[in-house]
Amino acid sequence: MTSTKTPAKTRKGRAHRHVLRTETAPPNPAPPGQIGGQYKPLSQPDIDKIYHSALDLLERLGLGETPPRLRDDLIKAGAVERDGRICLPRTLVEWAIDSAAKTFIFHGRDENRSIEVGGKRVYFGTGGAAVQVLDIDTHHYRPATLQDLHDFTRLQDSLTNISWFTRCCIATDVPDPFALDVNTAYALMKNTTKPVA
Repeated sequence: MTSTKTPAKTRKGRAHRHVLRTETAPPNPAPPGQIGGQYKPLSQPDIDKIYHSALDLLERLGLGETPPRLRDDLIKAGAVERDGRICLPRTLVEWAIDSAAKTFIFHGRDENRSIEVGGKRVYFGTGGAAVQVLDIDTHHYRPATLQDLHDFTRLQDSLTNISWFTRCCIATDVPDPFALDVNTAYALMKNTTKPVA
């Protein structure tokens, strides 16, 4: 004969909830590739005003101190030199915008970490060029070093909410500009397989 009694409900208390919390990973606050575009602080007329002001500035004021190679390329494309400045006609700027890629793949050294830039997807990355860092041991700011750049790059490589990387600090212990650039590139490439800018 089988029992018709329902089994007693087992109580799951604090200890059980603690075990559950330690067994599951915390949710990612900013997972890569979320759909963006919902936050719209400007109205369409405000956006249009900014856009047309930018076109007007490029056409009337233009660019100053343009490197010779860029100057020549812009003039071949339809720019106009006026009073030593390179002015970009509205039609040239709009053509450049229209013909630009709307999406592209930002490759990482690990293909699985490459991301598609463009569209409505949002990816977070690091940036900046801090010359000082907060020392974890002394709790005081000190000049950033090349070792800091290596350490920060390894840290961001492990963060799931960071999808791409650029230097986050300037190694003040490398005074030569060429050596600084080479060592910065090396630190980034050595310590992450994510896309690097």
